[in-house]
Amino acid sequence: MINILLILRRNCLMEYNSKTYGTQKIKNDIDKNLYSFNHYLQREENQWNRKAKSLLIDSMLRGYIILPFVIDKRDKIGGIIEGKQRLSTLRDFLDNKLRMTNNMEPLVLDVVTVDEDGNTKDETKEFDISGKKFRQFDKELIDIITSYQFKFYEITNATDKEIVDNFIRLNAGKPLTNKQLRKTVSSKEVSSEIASICNLPFMKDKLITKGQKKSAADIDAVIKTLLLISNKENGYEIKTFNVPDIQAFQIWYNDNQNEHVISQLTDAINELDKNIETISIKTTSIPFMLYAAYRTIEEDKDMTEFADKVKDFVANYNNNTDYSALIKNGTSSNASIQARLDYWNELV
Repeated sequence: MINILLILRRNCLMEYNSKTYGTQKIKNDIDKNLYSFNHYLQREENQWNRKAKSLLIDSMLRGYIILPFVIDKRDKIGGIIEGKQRLSTLRDFLDNKLRMTNNMEPLVLDVVTVDEDGNTKDETKEFDISGKKFRQFDKELIDIITSYQFKFYEITNATDKEIVDNFIRLNAGKPLTNKQLRKTVSSKEVSSEIASICNLPFMKDKLITKGQKKSAADIDAVIKTLLLISNKENGYEIKTFNVPDIQAFQIWYNDNQNEHVISQLTDAINELDKNIETISIKTTSIPFMLYAAYRTIEEDKDMTEFADKVKDFVANYNNNTDYSALIKNGTSSNASIQARLDYWNELV
């Protein structure tokens, strides 16, 4: 009888390492910029409130299980795929930037004390951690924090598609918004372009509030802006702003990136920054304003004049009955989009 050994190989198998790192090593690696807190799939920092952040530190002190971190280690700088809120909370706490909430439950520990003669004594001590920062903790608690061991999964070999797929599955039970999940549809290259626009001074310092950025409203606005521009430049058919139609556009745009459009849109936003000191505009109007600003630059028209029209639009928004009529039945329908396009085209 001949025995045959059958070996199956799967070339597409994701490769990763399982590691355990202590708090001090993690902090040192963060200080050396060996972790990126800006992985294109991840949400913004500070999704957690102070109570949730305090409970993470409390869990460390009580020896509770904390979920592992998942890191994209295909490059030297590790991109945080899972655990960004936990890792940024740990970083801020160790940097003495985070204060525990009040009314935290006291910590009761059995400790061993040593007197001057070297005699040991077992005793039970109660520690109050409410309202304290890291450097205000008792030495016993600091020792627990700095010696805590975290589990890491470091992905060393995978395709971008596998990274996205794994991210979606890791977050299957988490309340990510449609805006946040749109990151998983755009390719890595497109996501990088969108991030570069979202990080322009006008976008992050004037146009988008912290709350809007937290919910990824800036990413949503840029994607819709690119959709409006693609309709004009490439004849891409605008259907609605509903999730399936936006995602269909993202898939199309992955294969139809346009560096010229990104460059011109960047210039347009930077020109707005020069001409507008402050602005408070509805998020539903942002894509149309950015689209019109792009047209102003692309067609070599007067940006100062356009910026003045934007200021007037914002100042008189509540009394602008003509514009209100365009959105009285919602902002996602094709009719509403086309009507607002016509309105903003008139401003260019």
